[in-house]
Amino acid sequence: MTAAQASGVRPKRLIVYQLLGKLETYRVTRYRVGGSGREVESCFSSVAIADHYAFDQGISECEIRFFAPISLISPRTDSNGFLDLEVFREKIDAWIRRVEKDVRWRAEIVPLPAFGSYKPEDGDQTVWTYNATLGSVAAAALVDMLRSTHLIRERDQEVHLVLNVSTGHNSYIPSLIEALKALLVLDGALSLGKGGVVVDACYAAVDAMRQEPGSVLNVYLLKTSAKFFIDYPFEWKDIGGKNYTLKELCRESANVLPETLKIEARPVLKRTNKVLVKGLKAFNAFRYGAPLALLDRRLISLDSQEALGCAEEVLSLVDKILRPTVSGTVISVPYVDFNQLRSLLIAFAIAAAISSKVSELGDFDPQRGVPLETLERFSRLYEDLPELKINSRLLSKELLELKTLSSEVSSTSWQKLKTLREQREAKSKEGALRKERPSRDDEKSEGKGYPQTSDEKRNFYAHAGLSRNEVEVMKEGEKILLRYNEDRIPVIKNWLLEP
Repeated sequence: MTAAQASGVRPKRLIVYQLLGKLETYRVTRYRVGGSGREVESCFSSVAIADHYAFDQGISECEIRFFAPISLISPRTDSNGFLDLEVFREKIDAWIRRVEKDVRWRAEIVPLPAFGSYKPEDGDQTVWTYNATLGSVAAAALVDMLRSTHLIRERDQEVHLVLNVSTGHNSYIPSLIEALKALLVLDGALSLGKGGVVVDACYAAVDAMRQEPGSVLNVYLLKTSAKFFIDYPFEWKDIGGKNYTLKELCRESANVLPETLKIEARPVLKRTNKVLVKGLKAFNAFRYGAPLALLDRRLISLDSQEALGCAEEVLSLVDKILRPTVSGTVISVPYVDFNQLRSLLIAFAIAAAISSKVSELGDFDPQRGVPLETLERFSRLYEDLPELKINSRLLSKELLELKTLSSEVSSTSWQKLKTLREQREAKSKEGALRKERPSRDDEKSEGKGYPQTSDEKRNFYAHAGLSRNEVEVMKEGEKILLRYNEDRIPVIKNWLLEP
């Protein structure tokens, strides 16, 4: 643990991403960032950006990550027919340290898939053809952004991220923007929209290069954000009764992947499908307001570490899928469906966040029940989420009505909530019959509740998952305990899958 973490202060980091273009075009230039009075000389505007954050905002841990399309230099193939990415990184890194005499911040090379036909800049006269898609470029960028920010596992930090797209081929920019947007949405999903790791995300743009010697180029910073909406990206019809396969993630490229990779992918995708189903039940219980179901392991047994682990496994799998293969003068990167990858990661993030929130309430034995006071804490959680405030009102109403039954709840045996309510309604009717002229309130009380012939699923969600046919109650001291009737568990499972 660092001194900052021990003191409760979130450690600050800066990550600047810069897309590289033709290597021969870079030369020492003077930059001024964000209208500051300081000028920085460098071959790369990202060095000036890092200096700006270090001196103006006091961020000492700065890192520059260069997105480098694999078409920048002539390819080197390894013994397995893949492009040797380690050699590629070493060559680009050596070039950076040759042209930039003062590499004062940590610098890393991030290879990106390329598309088009090119002659390399290092004198090779071969025309190389690169096959890739914008989705694969976005997937490669997102994988690296998630790893560099440590977004999935280290939630106690404060990351400032700048995407510098002033250099390089314009065709890559849409993919990089989509990757950054996905990163911000995932950050929101991992905290259910309440705060995040990336506290400041910006695009950087630079004045057009001038020919006059000694000219100063301005670097402009534009803040960006992405709203997270509490919505699960999969429905039961998408994942129920089948295993998630490479065809969903890679589309037409799935069949051309190496057999060893297909074999390695099977257990990962099997776990993926398992977590997606658990996550769907947890999301529906959370989103539509049935918190008791989230605390009942017979219904939902999701663990946040399981969901986060699955996210990391999928990222590692995608990283391997994206390895470029070399055939003659053609270099290909398999198609990765970026929308599908983003949906998977969001589903894992939501499941992990909900599980984490629920675990803070304690671990409950379904047979012993859940204290009513624990569900009241859930009501306060919903109050913190604007989209779910209606859940708080519904839950509070149900809990208040349960408290009115306190004197009638047994302390020796479990009773069905249906039985208790029927007893209360019978007493109300008996009291009304004793009066010569029943009041309007007495007349209303006769119809209180809902008939057994009504829509049971609708009643389950309308009553915050505490509908009379499903819940049992018992007293322990002054506490009211609640649990689901064992016979109703299979029915409730189906309702959670398809609300």
